[in-house]
Amino acid sequence: MIFRDLWIPLPGVSAMRIGLDIGSCYTKVAVLDEAGRIVDHEFHAHEGKPLEGLGRFREFLHRKEVPVGITGSLASLLAARNGNAVDEVQAMIRGSLHLAGSFQNILHLGSGSISLIKVGEDGRLLDFRSNSVCAAGTGSFLDQQAGRMGIRLSDATGFEGTDNPPSVAARCAVFAKSDLIHRQQEGYTIPQLWCGLCKGLSFTIANTLLLGEPLKGRTVLIGGVALNREVRKWLERVLSTELFSVEHPHLVSAVGAALLAGSKEDSGLSVSAQASEAEAQRSHYRRPPLMLRRSRFALSSDCRESMDAEGNEIRVLESLGGVREVSLGMDIGSTSTKIALVDPSGKVLLDIYRRTSGDPIGAMKKLLRAAETVSRETGARWEITACATTGSGRKLVGQILGADEIVNEITAHARGALLLFGDGIETLFEIGGQDSKYVHMQSGRVDHVNMNYVCAAGTGSFVEEQAKKLGFALQEIGDIVQGIAPPFTSERCTVFMERDVEKLLRDGFTREEAMAAVLYSVCFNYLTKVVGNRPVTGERVLFQGATAKNKGLVAAFEVILGKEIVTSPFCHVAGAIGAAELARKKLAASGRKTTFRGLGLSSRNVRVFYSQCDLCVNRCKITHAEIEGEANTPSWGYLCGREPDDSHRKPNTLYEPFETRNRLFARAGRPAAGKASASSTASAPVVRMPRALSFHAFLPLWRAFFSHLGVRADVTEPTGREIAEAGISSSSAEFCYPVKVFLGHVRKALEKEGYVFLPHMINAARTKVTIRATFCPYVQASPSIALSSEPIAAELRSRLLHPVIDLSLPDWMNVRELARCLRPLGLSLGRIWAAWKAGLAAQEAYRSQCVEEGRRILSEVERSGEKAVVVVGRPYNVYDGGINLEIPRKLSELGFRVIPFELLPFDEKDLDPFFHNMFWHYGQRILHAAQFVKDRKNLFLLFLTSFSCGPDSFILSYVEEILGSRPFLILEMDEHSADTGYGTRLEAFADVVAKYEKDPPVEKRALYVKSPSTDARGRKILLAPMHPAVVPLFAAAFRKHGYETFLLPEVTTEQFELGRKLTRGSECLPAHVTTGNILHTLRTHG
Repeated sequence: MIFRDLWIPLPGVSAMRIGLDIGSCYTKVAVLDEAGRIVDHEFHAHEGKPLEGLGRFREFLHRKEVPVGITGSLASLLAARNGNAVDEVQAMIRGSLHLAGSFQNILHLGSGSISLIKVGEDGRLLDFRSNSVCAAGTGSFLDQQAGRMGIRLSDATGFEGTDNPPSVAARCAVFAKSDLIHRQQEGYTIPQLWCGLCKGLSFTIANTLLLGEPLKGRTVLIGGVALNREVRKWLERVLSTELFSVEHPHLVSAVGAALLAGSKEDSGLSVSAQASEAEAQRSHYRRPPLMLRRSRFALSSDCRESMDAEGNEIRVLESLGGVREVSLGMDIGSTSTKIALVDPSGKVLLDIYRRTSGDPIGAMKKLLRAAETVSRETGARWEITACATTGSGRKLVGQILGADEIVNEITAHARGALLLFGDGIETLFEIGGQDSKYVHMQSGRVDHVNMNYVCAAGTGSFVEEQAKKLGFALQEIGDIVQGIAPPFTSERCTVFMERDVEKLLRDGFTREEAMAAVLYSVCFNYLTKVVGNRPVTGERVLFQGATAKNKGLVAAFEVILGKEIVTSPFCHVAGAIGAAELARKKLAASGRKTTFRGLGLSSRNVRVFYSQCDLCVNRCKITHAEIEGEANTPSWGYLCGREPDDSHRKPNTLYEPFETRNRLFARAGRPAAGKASASSTASAPVVRMPRALSFHAFLPLWRAFFSHLGVRADVTEPTGREIAEAGISSSSAEFCYPVKVFLGHVRKALEKEGYVFLPHMINAARTKVTIRATFCPYVQASPSIALSSEPIAAELRSRLLHPVIDLSLPDWMNVRELARCLRPLGLSLGRIWAAWKAGLAAQEAYRSQCVEEGRRILSEVERSGEKAVVVVGRPYNVYDGGINLEIPRKLSELGFRVIPFELLPFDEKDLDPFFHNMFWHYGQRILHAAQFVKDRKNLFLLFLTSFSCGPDSFILSYVEEILGSRPFLILEMDEHSADTGYGTRLEAFADVVAKYEKDPPVEKRALYVKSPSTDARGRKILLAPMHPAVVPLFAAAFRKHGYETFLLPEVTTEQFELGRKLTRGSECLPAHVTTGNILHTLRTHG
């Protein structure tokens, strides 16, 4: 419902008052008359310059007789010394009361923030919730995506909605963008993507602000996003309630600020930004100036450049005419699509660049048309003998084009670099619009690769968005930032970088300084998240991708690395060039003829549609392309590798180790064939267990335990979209994805009668050499997490059985705890004791069977000499196909046998002594597996982890240290449900492994230095400044007992930077801070 003309007159109010709401992106102005009616208003993007664009209102802002109220996140830029700044929450409440009457809740959806305000009957504030510094669920992301897809927000109002849009994970605004791009490359239309985005955003808003609680009472929807009908529709569905709004929801805060403005005597505007500018600049630690001193910025090439009417940037690189034999490479990226025509000698004759604009098929057609136009205008007749596609849209466009090769972009960029520069380049950086790549080569052979995970922080699209926000053209920022020494900003997340930019502007820094800070942050983000501890060797580093056209980024890399950064006139089309060359060589070697459908494809209709394959439990989503004039309809997406006409699933022997493990797991703990179990009786008690977290490892124990007791134990179905979404909507905090999935399984278990069994799993069985074997804190606390979820808690509380189980303790202690917890089932202590022993025996039998099968498989691998990949991680990441998107199966389809880590023989005595204090249970298993792989020449490692997993963030560093130069792959997972990005990484990893010969000889480096003495006396004890009172107290206690103690100083920016450089980057912030503080102190004081 929308309220109109619900004005509440204010007696005695002056003839005019003005409210300004200066948000992170937009300035809103509301002018009220004496009755409180909006008589004029303004709404515009301020691009970091909120005073500009006020136009007709500017003359009123300095007049004493006009009360002016200022609110919003950037209000301090214009805040008056005489007190006309208005609290944002109070402005929202007052404006909503004035425009909408009575209500219980305000749901504010702005460009940079979202919030839920609960008020009492008298309008008094009762509760306030807001998003954190993360901008997930806000309007700025909608603005960015609309711009990227080439649409105006006004265009979106005419889109026809759909009740089943593509899934877009919106836990993080940046991840949502990645997901949206991958969906676009799968062939979804812009209206479908927009609908999916709005749906995902609505779920994020609900999860962020409601934390699983229902929304009670009348709710007013305000803020700029309230103008979006699609978001409003999905919010009402997600919240199961009607939302009320006003005619101008984006002006509510400005109206509230006007109503709360001071009296005539106290008003009038003064700008205080200049007063604080000098102080702000002095207080910021600055980075070195951005200068090009040793790098070659080669962006000129002898060519004829033009742009056609369709927005294609065309470069003809030599005189053309007659028949020209060429291979065609097309790079279909997230933000841009490129083609290159390369002759047999490796010379580029033509390249064309354009925006993808959310339509990869349309971009493909426009590029083909442009190539035809060049042919007509120059008299050249293209004889295309080979064709290849690369980039995130390579499969979709490749199938439509009839490409001879579909190449992952890492391999394509590496080949492009070799063609352009020979084998003298060892290190290649590539930063694209949405993905970043790192490639290391030795003698022209790729030996290390990596990509950003699912996060787009540190990519070209972020640079472009910030340039636009600051009012700069993308082409000009490279020159603008030269010589600028910017202040420090965050580099760990685009959202945090964005907030830092806003703060710099508030503190009086120039837009140019803010832009230079962004470029530094992007480079540091790339080096931290993508390069990490991998080698950056050679005298020169090659920088590719369209971002390499930016002198500022080139200068930042030079300053940080102290190396020459080399660019190329073909930096933005290097992937297309590499793809073309790979296709030419492949066809020449095989003698095959090209299957390319021709440039005339640009004028043919193409329809993309989807179906589901039901030949096996994978239920693969199949994409079909109906091409005008083609008798056959190409289709792809068959996970088993079968051909479209096959009527049976194709057997996959390389996935057999996983199937073996799954078969053993499904059987473990069940009664032997022919042996009846009391659990089969209809009257037996029922216990339901979620197929999540620790049950992926310990289900054999609990299945045998309950079977022995005559209790029927059921497990929820495998993870699907419904379960995952139910868990996400039930999450009371920002947990990792496996915990959210666990909550979905708990909700599924509650749908049927019976008890729900959720043990607090504390420790695994004690080992002989490690100090303990502890499970993740979320696993330990999983029952409590479930009880904290309002949609679950009420039903769960009366049905929950949640014993505290510690497998490192004596059996009698766990039995006693189980007897206490299972008292409602009326079981004797003796029966529970016998059942516990049966459960432990079943678990051990399962483990022994896994190892026995593993020895068989490893023996086969060793005899055959084949290369195999060991998949490690926490069991719920390795075995839950709903979480890992069947990544192990997909890797097996690329030609490698995949072996789950449970099949490896585990002996803790084989752990390096440095890891004897590794107290995480799965940390021990993961590191043991890494050592096992390292010692065998034909084994490689795939590490599946969860985004924001605290323990894994540190374990990753040790895995990298163990494996050294051996290729391995780390994949982070969360709600990001489109697997296109994972496919690129898997294909690149497969290419590297296939060509890998042997580890180079390296001097083995000790992981630790053994102390000559265990007595701490005579050595200094360093204490980090974690608390102003407690730490000095500890120091005094140590000194009392004869220990020399040193309190570390408060951390400076310089120390933080030192710690950040010497850590992997995935760890928590305190790890960087403490590391830098300790090392700086040791260097300073010895």
